Amino acid sequence: MRWGSSDTVSAAFRTRIASVHRETPHAALLRVDLAHHRLTFHPGQSVSIGLSDQPVRKRYSIACSPRQAEHTGLLELLVKTDVRGRADVHLADVAKGAEVEIDGPFGRLLLPDPLADPHLLFVSGGLGIAPLRSIMWTALELAPAPDIGVVYSARSAKEFAFAAELRRLHGQGQIQLRLAITREVPDNWESHRGRINQAMLAAAVGGHSPRCFVCGPDSFVGDVRSMLRDCGIPNHRIWQDEH
Repeated sequence: MRWGSSDTVSAAFRTRIASVHRETPHAALLRVDLAHHRLTFHPGQSVSIGLSDQPVRKRYSIACSPRQAEHTGLLELLVKTDVRGRADVHLADVAKGAEVEIDGPFGRLLLPDPLADPHLLFVSGGLGIAPLRSIMWTALELAPAPDIGVVYSARSAKEFAFAAELRRLHGQGQIQLRLAITREVPDNWESHRGRINQAMLAAAVGGHSPRCFVCGPDSFVGDVRSMLRDCGIPNHRIWQDEH
């Protein structure tokens, strides 16, 4: 289920990469310079990107909030890489200073203004955390901020993108964070072992009817939607995006 409609205008422009940070063993966080460009977007939207000297472009969800992008002058994109840190050919050997072409934004308005929902729940598998982070930060910037739950699964402890940030927000009481490792579980892991299950989601729902945002692989999204419905969440309260 998608809410609202797209009301932003797509416009391609060229700019440069401000930094490349290895976020996980299989993902890099690209920060794109917006200093001389105005990009108006909604949380949860995406842009297409590719090196300016080659024709291939691919879409990536924006991982920061509109306010963060305006404040820092940077657009954050979480890009899948191989174990050597290399992205696909459209971003081959991308590094600080590389010239890229950005087009967008694409997608729909997901958070109404004003936001009437007192409870939000974000459920992510792997790199699906990117658009959810954009929506989450936008919600945290509201006054008052809604009650926010985050349920996040990854194959190993090293594969949680933005892990330190999420744990900090949890420690500050700004979000309720539940993590699950599906494969390489360390012996000292105190959180959930295995896939996200009905019990985890029921605890996150907590007897409320939160507006839910789900992003990850197709099978993950389908399973989570089914479990959320079993928790009493109607279809129109669930937004999904396949990463």
